[in-house]
Amino acid sequence: MMDADSFKELGTCMLGSEFHVHREVGSTNDVAKGLAREGAGEGTVVIAGVQKGGKGRFGREWLSPEGGVWMSVVLRPGLPPGDVPILTLAGGLALAKAIRGYCGLEVGIKWPNDILIGERKVAGILTEAEMDSERVHFAVMGMGINANFDPAEVFPPEVAAGATSLMVETGREVDLPGLVMRVIQELDAVYLDMLDAGPRGLLEEWKELASTLGREVRVRTMKGSIEGRAVDITPDGALLLRMGDGRVVKVVAGECIHLRYQEKDYKTERPS
Repeated sequence: MMDADSFKELGTCMLGSEFHVHREVGSTNDVAKGLAREGAGEGTVVIAGVQKGGKGRFGREWLSPEGGVWMSVVLRPGLPPGDVPILTLAGGLALAKAIRGYCGLEVGIKWPNDILIGERKVAGILTEAEMDSERVHFAVMGMGINANFDPAEVFPPEVAAGATSLMVETGREVDLPGLVMRVIQELDAVYLDMLDAGPRGLLEEWKELASTLGREVRVRTMKGSIEGRAVDITPDGALLLRMGDGRVVKVVAGECIHLRYQEKDYKTERPS
């Protein structure tokens, strides 16, 4: 069981200022939002050994058994509301870099918020924000990593079919406190760069790890499904799809499903 003393040597500039470690919670995002409303400082981290009510996108359940990393970070970026999606991209980049660096695994980022090994999901992000029409009061970035368990043994078959874990991929258990520290360190660096220099550098690095760009995809949105070739990411974190008739369509949010791969110089594509 991790405790706050596990992270004394973190060495970050902004994030990880305070840790709240729990054996079990409903949702680390809900706990972090409660702390943020009470004035918790930027960089406060909530970690749980188990989540009983973990959440994914669109209100879906996020299965969070013992042996995983289930954590949320309080952010106060001072962004306008329209820039919130870029936080999810920042989190995905940091999470991918942490897993690559700590475990030596080749991972890819599936827009907007999943980390894949091959075509199987190993981690994901859920960013929630409280805001008004002018600014974000705070954001909570939830991260879940399938670490020291076999999804085939703990997930329903329909979920396990598309999932993997660090233990399955490496053949050994990983040190969870060490992994958490690496994630926070990577997020601290990416987040500070984003605040200092804007999203441009972040996006270029994100694209280098993206498994979605160049793919034929289906995106399920609140208005229905749309299919096309993923060709680029905009500065505000939206996905650009080239349709069969040549039009390029901007998709701000949705669930992305990879269909098939096509080689393409996606960086030349722009809305027409």
